Amino acid sequence: MNKRFRLILLIGFLLVIIVGGYLFYLSTHPPQGTYSFLLDEACALPCWENITPGESTQLEALNLLVEGSLIDRSARYLGDGSLFLNTQNEDKVHIYFSEGIVQQIDFDPSASLVLDDFIETFGPPEKVHMLVDGEHQLCMVGYLYYPRHGLLISAGECADFNRTDTFKNGNVLPDTPVISLSFVEVSTNAEQVLQSLQRVQGVKLEEVPLNWVDWKGHGYYEP
Repeated sequence: MNKRFRLILLIGFLLVIIVGGYLFYLSTHPPQGTYSFLLDEACALPCWENITPGESTQLEALNLLVEGSLIDRSARYLGDGSLFLNTQNEDKVHIYFSEGIVQQIDFDPSASLVLDDFIETFGPPEKVHMLVDGEHQLCMVGYLYYPRHGLLISAGECADFNRTDTFKNGNVLPDTPVISLSFVEVSTNAEQVLQSLQRVQGVKLEEVPLNWVDWKGHGYYEP
């Protein structure tokens, strides 16, 4: 009886570890289908829902969004003429237009993604730009750029000023949380990408220096 009881306890313990590990994996690695559009050859990046920055007109984009049932009560135009909406997966999408053409698509994923989810898929980025920001919190954000894919990844984290010991200051690590994705015209010059990013976010160019550096792997990057 004691042997059987110990065996049941051991099996239960192993099941708890296996199930817990699987749930943890799902929380940090969403199922492939969740963001399968990132690998869709028929609508290759920077295309999203058949909308391509630098090519699609504003009217074409709106028609495609209506056809795809992506325009709902959450969709609204903002003061700068950009369009904001939520997807069925609760992802936040922000589409910017310039002279009637889609300029940039910002995509804030609802699922938890980390930097290596993308490096394992697309390889290392070509350029990295570090930025320190925050009034009540210290935020270290890294912009990682893939010109061939028109993909700009914003990854980083924030920490309270009185808890800087918990903050990975300036380090780009495999588990660095991904904040958002930006889709821009393919092969856009890196400096133009930052200028576009600063413009759509309302940041004055002189306040944030352009400081692209080549990717050198995980580790410290000077802000």
